[in-house]
Amino acid sequence: WSMLVAGAVWLLALPVWLANLAIVWVDFRGEDALRYGRVNNIWDQLDWLWSQPAIFAFAIPMLGIVSEIVPVGSRTRQRYYSVQQGAVGGFGLLTFGAWAQPAFNPEVTEQVMYVAMGLVLIIPVLVFLGGLVDTIAQGKPVFHAHFAIGLLAVVVLLAGAGAAAIKVLGPGLGVLREFDESWLSELIEPLEDLQGSVLTSGVMILALGAALLGAVAGLYYWAPKIFGRQLMGGLGALAGLAIAGGAVLSGLANIVNGFLDEGDFVYLPEANAGIWDLSSVETFNAVGLVGAVLMLGGLLLVCLDLIVSVALGRGEAEDADNPWNGHTLEWATTSPPPVGNFEVAPVVRSERPLLDELEEDA
Repeated sequence: WSMLVAGAVWLLALPVWLANLAIVWVDFRGEDALRYGRVNNIWDQLDWLWSQPAIFAFAIPMLGIVSEIVPVGSRTRQRYYSVQQGAVGGFGLLTFGAWAQPAFNPEVTEQVMYVAMGLVLIIPVLVFLGGLVDTIAQGKPVFHAHFAIGLLAVVVLLAGAGAAAIKVLGPGLGVLREFDESWLSELIEPLEDLQGSVLTSGVMILALGAALLGAVAGLYYWAPKIFGRQLMGGLGALAGLAIAGGAVLSGLANIVNGFLDEGDFVYLPEANAGIWDLSSVETFNAVGLVGAVLMLGGLLLVCLDLIVSVALGRGEAEDADNPWNGHTLEWATTSPPPVGNFEVAPVVRSERPLLDELEEDA
């Protein structure tokens, strides 16, 4: 379901971005770039894919991965499954951002639809997280590495959705100016200044960090099925902590620097004249660099684990068919699955057929 939602959003949005890129390339290759291919204009036409709301579309599959891992780790069925599906669908709907292109509509970040989407985005994430907490509470959780990494992914996504809400809070509260109160201006103006600030990069880092954590959680969960060997849980947990910690450090550093007026166009030095001279901005940029190094270190740990556990054959190979007591059909066959898989098509009555079978036997 999550891949259906993600695929639909990607199918609608990515061709628009490729069209942007094609127009830029055609103009840039011309004898004299007229508008689209001018160097200072290029990124402005492409950055909508890496800004809210479109950046969150890359995190949609993570929701599906985590919603598979948590009930299995909790050794129980996911209650309110349709509500979880609705949360994933609602989140996906709010991540379509091909229409939000400041290059062609400079006022888009202050318009009602953009502001509303930024504020509402956090709701399906909270609903989804609530469903996971309910499942954990009613079950008997066993905390494997993929279980912990999956939960970290949702927490990082929640932080990203919160940052996205902060970004649009200024225009959202701008309607209060009708009261013409000076204290309202003092409250609203700093929030409005976040438009075009490096806070946008903070949202991007947190969204992509959540997506990356989801991919790592899925890799550790399905590694026995893919490779016939388990990966090292301790190394995976360390990698997950490094990626999550790095994403939070780097994301929050950019959010703070957004309040300190650092512009998002960091490739144009003149856009931040005087800002980079501030010791506070420099300090948080250093913190952000540490976070980036931590994320890279986490990825390297995952690569190291794959080399040692899979390539060198050190991973646990016993009970690789279903080490987690999974609920879905891939765990009903050997690891890796044979060609042709099932001789007879299995009967599926719910989203968790192996759990159905256990309950019938009981």
